[in-house]
Amino acid sequence: MPDTATIAILIQIGVGVATVAAVRTDVGWLKQGMKELKERVTKLENKKHVKHSG
Repeated sequence: MPDTATIAILIQIGVGVATVAAVRTDVGWLKQGMKELKERVTKLENKKHVKHSG
């Protein structure tokens, strides 16, 4: 019967690893998204400054 317990533990470990990997991916994706948003905002601000000075 220890086989069933071992399989259950391995499944839990696998799920835990998959969850951590998914969370890390989401965090990386969010950071990238925030970076892109900041770049877009900066570009818009630069366009506004150019219009005002021109």
